[in-house]
Amino acid sequence: LMPSFDDQRDDLDAYLKRFEVLAMGQEWPRGKWATALSLCLVGEALKVFGRMSPDDSLDYEKVKMALLQLFRFTTEGYHERFRGSSPNNGKTRSQYAARLEGLFDRWVEMGLCPKTYGDLRDLVIAEQFINGCHLKLAVFLKERSCNALPLMAAAADKFMEAHRQDNLAHFKEDQRQSNNNLKNDLPSSKQETKIKCFLCGRVGHRATDCVSRTEQRHLVCQSCQRSGHDAKACFQRKGGKTQLSSFMVPESG
Repeated sequence: LMPSFDDQRDDLDAYLKRFEVLAMGQEWPRGKWATALSLCLVGEALKVFGRMSPDDSLDYEKVKMALLQLFRFTTEGYHERFRGSSPNNGKTRSQYAARLEGLFDRWVEMGLCPKTYGDLRDLVIAEQFINGCHLKLAVFLKERSCNALPLMAAAADKFMEAHRQDNLAHFKEDQRQSNNNLKNDLPSSKQETKIKCFLCGRVGHRATDCVSRTEQRHLVCQSCQRSGHDAKACFQRKGGKTQLSSFMVPESG
């Protein structure tokens, strides 16, 4: 009645739901569901079933849980699907509502949360608590499966104390990193105040301190007859191909 499950083509969650509808429609005994489902499994899904103990392999809920975990249909996965679900083209409002109901039920089911008002209340508040936390703290709480709100608050307090943090949402290291990034983005004062000598063209000193200045004092320009530079560097020299030169004037005294 059911085609084999193909993990490359079929959505496991939808496949299991269809199987459950078929089993209830055919009025199969609940104790036979696991065996009937195993006949539809191939590949990795069948390997997971084969690794289960004889008692667990006869328990449909345990078989279903093992398959969902294999294909990463976890508590967090259903939670993200539920929060991120949006109506698809062609789907009616009733179909969208039914999908939300299914995702929420799976989220609660995978989280092993009893379906009482108090437990569902804690689940929703715990979700909001994590959403308000810093990413590092949120990951810490999820890794430790802190689903109950009191346990989550106690674990968060220990984390904050161990890391010497005061704010659940904003950590001190983030502020320091932000300040460092701001400093790196600012132009260096050294770069803004670079000095370049107009005599030798080098960076790092002024013309008054240039080591070549003493040599240039002995030069006399053949173009303007002034000392301190040669004809090639003369500011009054005009265009032309006339070959000019300079000569050395000995210092008096």
